[in-house]
Amino acid sequence: MNAVGIVAEYNPFHKGHEYHINRTKELLGTDLPVVAVMSGDFVQRGECAIFDKFARAKAAVLSGADLVVELPAPYVLSSAENYALSSVSLLKALRVSHMSFGSECGDIKTLESLAELVCSNSFINELKSYISENPTLSFASARQILAEKYLGKNGKLLGSPNNILAVEYLKAIKNLETDITPVTVKRVGAGHDTESDDLFRSASDIRERIFKEEDYCRFIPENSFRVFREETERGRGPVSLSTLETAALSRLRSLDRDDYSRIKDAEDGLGNRIYENIRKYSSLEDTVSASVTKKHPASRVRRVLMNAVLGITADQTEGLPPYLRVLAANVKGTEYLSSIRESALLPVIAKSADIRAESGYCRRVFDITSLAHDFYVLGFKGKENLLCGEDYRYTPFIKR
Repeated sequence: MNAVGIVAEYNPFHKGHEYHINRTKELLGTDLPVVAVMSGDFVQRGECAIFDKFARAKAAVLSGADLVVELPAPYVLSSAENYALSSVSLLKALRVSHMSFGSECGDIKTLESLAELVCSNSFINELKSYISENPTLSFASARQILAEKYLGKNGKLLGSPNNILAVEYLKAIKNLETDITPVTVKRVGAGHDTESDDLFRSASDIRERIFKEEDYCRFIPENSFRVFREETERGRGPVSLSTLETAALSRLRSLDRDDYSRIKDAEDGLGNRIYENIRKYSSLEDTVSASVTKKHPASRVRRVLMNAVLGITADQTEGLPPYLRVLAANVKGTEYLSSIRESALLPVIAKSADIRAESGYCRRVFDITSLAHDFYVLGFKGKENLLCGEDYRYTPFIKR
């Protein structure tokens, strides 16, 4: 049975995401199940999701996805390369036949030529030398400069966030030796962190409207809006780093210099610089601003900070995600899951008994992700929403 995989954060699920799913179905067929690998309570830029993973997965299934599984926290809070590799590894384990992703470029052949270039040994070796000769440049900037040298204006495509992820997905498909067929959908409306006059507003613009308690319903599918409105009424969001700032600062100030050196992506002096700055400043925003350099952009600094808060060290998650955690599904999604359950390359976790039967690396990653959710809920309102262990009590939402 064929299926198409999508990697997303759905932070929150909006009409651009709905368009991506509908356009994918137009390209590949409406009968193909849509399987989404979704970031959990934290997102790749090192920030909190505005609503928790359970609500966002439910909204996605009510608005077009058929099955949503979670990308565990340690793999979300990592570089674009590792984020993509980890996500595609879950799609491979789910036996999908296709993968669809958005891009500013919109042309799969152009993106494949970019991926082929940056995967080549000669390019990798030249990039290492270039970074060594220009130590203040970030990896992304150095790679784009070299890509422009070989591909001209097409190399500039690596300056756009969704093109970057698209290239990383294509690299992951190649490196994982899968037979997944990639397709891309050209993004419409506003780009990241920008506004648009039409209904396709960026996720960041919609989040800002939610925090300001402004109208946003016309930018969100109706069923998704109902989910997010209910979460807000229950005091389960919206959540942001500022909502969790006191709890985060308490944790960060308790760590010593050696603790920061063990955090993922904290090498090249970044961990030491954050250790110093967390003691100089009274807010996370000021700590991030003071820690940013040309080599270490704000997104990387935020990821290191959040990994430190959650206790995610470099040696804890050296491999790929070890399980498939089901968050939500509809009938088509459950049928697909049943059809591949025996052939899935990883254990399927749908209820607490499933994870309790696991041990070792699998159990450790689940526990880390569960603790991340326990921290996340501290941003909720009402004592009834602050309880620990929700990950172990949760039963996937099923749309009948």
